[in-house]
Amino acid sequence: MRSKITVTTSWAVGAFLLTIALAWPVMLEADDAGDKPVTTAAKRSINGVEITLRTANGAALKAGDQPVLTLEAVNTTDKQAHVEAWASMYATAPASPMSRMPAFPESIWQDHCPLTLGPGERRTSVLHTGTKLPAGKEFALSIQTDERRASIGHIKASTADQRPSNPS
Repeated sequence: MRSKITVTTSWAVGAFLLTIALAWPVMLEADDAGDKPVTTAAKRSINGVEITLRTANGAALKAGDQPVLTLEAVNTTDKQAHVEAWASMYATAPASPMSRMPAFPESIWQDHCPLTLGPGERRTSVLHTGTKLPAGKEFALSIQTDERRASIGHIKASTADQRPSNPS
């Protein structure tokens, strides 16, 4: 009887140590991504016009800021080109580990940017959002066009996770 208890105890301790050994690296990786903001940029080529939407001066999106964006358009064709574009910014709450449903993005800013460019022309526009970024959200930029607006013209940039700090 004593040997059965010893074997069972050995197996239980071994299983516990194996679980801790496998879970330890995951627990150590739990850092606050809000400390590392990500600069966003979205790029798309539409009808020979390359459109890039990015934060001005490569600034990172951070909670509380009112971002300034630049929209750069380059006509790579030898003809005049016209593109109807919408620049948008979305905020999404981080996914809850207890939820089965993902958080849906909320449009927090949008601007209509009609562009008519001559052959080989390059144009840069500065877009002031005038919108304060909320805390505890992930942010994304997108460019949409008038052509099949929901599918072809929509692209998303990288997101920056901004969690509110814990009050002490």
